[in-house]
Amino acid sequence: MTNIWAFLLQTLTVTLTAGVLLVVKAIFQDKLSPRWQYGAWSVLVLRLFIPVSLNTYFIVPLSLWIEQFKAMIEQMLSSTYTSVYEPLKMKHSFPVMTQLPTSITDFLFVIYAIGILFFLAKYIIAYTQLKHLLKQGTPVSEKLEYEIELLSKELHVKPCRAIVLNGIQSAFITGCIHPVLVLPEAEFIDRKILMHELMHMKYHDALQNIFWCLMRALHWCNPFMHLVFDRISNDMESLCDQRVLECLEGEDLREYGLILLKMANDKYARAVGTSSISNGGKNIAKRIEAIARFKKYPKGMALVSICILCLLSSMLIKGNAYEVSYDTYSPANSFEFEQAMALTRLHRCTTLAGAIDTYAKSLILENGLYLATASPLSQQETIYRQITEGQSYSQFKASNLLKEIPYNSSYCVYNLTKISDSLYQAALLIGKGYSSDETDKIFLQNISILKEDDWIVIPDGNPILLDGGFYDFEVIANEEIGEVLKLQMTGEYGTVTIRTMIYHEVTNTSSDKGITFYNHETRSLKTDAKFDYINTRSLIDYDYSEIVHLRAPEHHVQIQTCMVTSKDEQPSYYLLPNSDYSSRGSGNQTTVTASLKYIHDHHLRSSGGSSYSAKMKKQPFEDCYGFYVRILWDGEIVEELFLERGAQ
Repeated sequence: MTNIWAFLLQTLTVTLTAGVLLVVKAIFQDKLSPRWQYGAWSVLVLRLFIPVSLNTYFIVPLSLWIEQFKAMIEQMLSSTYTSVYEPLKMKHSFPVMTQLPTSITDFLFVIYAIGILFFLAKYIIAYTQLKHLLKQGTPVSEKLEYEIELLSKELHVKPCRAIVLNGIQSAFITGCIHPVLVLPEAEFIDRKILMHELMHMKYHDALQNIFWCLMRALHWCNPFMHLVFDRISNDMESLCDQRVLECLEGEDLREYGLILLKMANDKYARAVGTSSISNGGKNIAKRIEAIARFKKYPKGMALVSICILCLLSSMLIKGNAYEVSYDTYSPANSFEFEQAMALTRLHRCTTLAGAIDTYAKSLILENGLYLATASPLSQQETIYRQITEGQSYSQFKASNLLKEIPYNSSYCVYNLTKISDSLYQAALLIGKGYSSDETDKIFLQNISILKEDDWIVIPDGNPILLDGGFYDFEVIANEEIGEVLKLQMTGEYGTVTIRTMIYHEVTNTSSDKGITFYNHETRSLKTDAKFDYINTRSLIDYDYSEIVHLRAPEHHVQIQTCMVTSKDEQPSYYLLPNSDYSSRGSGNQTTVTASLKYIHDHHLRSSGGSSYSAKMKKQPFEDCYGFYVRILWDGEIVEELFLERGAQ
């Protein structure tokens, strides 16, 4: 974390996680053993170490709220550690500072970091004092040493050094690498006390104590978390009690409880890196309650506990993705607008198709918040001011040319070209769909799609307007938009030109004819969208105007094309009868026949296309070797050509 807002988000998320765990543990207090009561805190351990994901929410949308208030407050400041329009960065859970503070939020972060150092210094001093105090200890008697050694073997624990220290009230284990068992001066040390401390050593509870002390330091200014860490310490002791009780029988069980009762009034002042049977009067009282419930828990409860932990982990660590609708990006007041702007920084485009879909919808719907979602973060401030200077909390025109486009327009993505794994280029067309109105316009914008942290769209150059309907492929082909394959050959009687285009589509309606924004569902963002279809369109032109004098048809002209994957592949043509005009085709084969009265200036044009699933492994025309072309005049073959790809 690099600023106070990141810490606030992290500590509130940790607090929420701890609160949920406390509620769950309270519900199952008498149903799950101390082993699973303490094990539940493993969810909190993960939450403490794993940085908060900014594009998810945990029960409540904390990251969205923090991002919103961060922007609202930082707009009035000039902070070094925080940028107003840059989302919070959570690469780790520890504070890092590289510059001097300049604002109140910067200084608060510095104070937080100093507090961590203070608590760490406090723990180090306490541990150093304890180490110095241990030098005053004396070795235990040979009898007691022998008893400790036998008990260690019984518990499968490596024997450790044991000393007697004057002035302490109860035994404890200190140290992680070379642990020491510290005992009070007494004529008799109960075997069950030794067993408890050796259990601490066996399961490295002193090391766990160090970890929880470090977490206390990181969250020193969160009083709720200090109460949680106290509860964790008590659960650790209850677990140690459980392990001891499982080794005892009969009267020893009751005596163990009496030992704890005698320590109920002992002062609790444990140092970092130690574990003791005594942990304060109030905590011991809770441990006595747990002992009273002690029993051999059935094995089935272990499976229940695992299921509970998995469920909690999914909810409190992975979180849920933000569910946003069109209404979210149509704020009614300034507060909702600030929240929506915060969401544009958190709910980014995670896929290539999602970025294009979001950008296209921002132009069609004139929604600046959509545009902010698909644009670089460096443009956030500009878009913010453009929106606030307008009449609406969301709308503004990204280009004056868009006023020529109907509101219920659709879009297509032509010539999607991969430059690198993180850069694509394409032509974005917006129009009215299957429009027959010659006055309708097509909005064309060349775009680059980049992957930074997420996918963004950057317009290349100025947009232009084209005449003709949106799906008028003749207009599009003449502009050479989306042209991925162009083959041309002149034979004895005419010139054949084949132009093939590919466009990608994200389905926003049940129809594959484009997008119609008729309800909120289709207007909503699809930041993780996938391309549903890859569509092909081939335009075939046959021009025989200059050589018609050699031999001319009397009634009909027919042109047949067939794509092949190798030159040796035999073509297979669609066969159509001669007629005034008819055509049939797919991505591989196209046939058109027309009477002379439908042919102008000795020029015949046909088009054909196909729609493919975007999930297919190969792109359309990826294996295209070339096209066989056959010309028929009045049903007679007069010319056969082969247009080889790459031979132009």
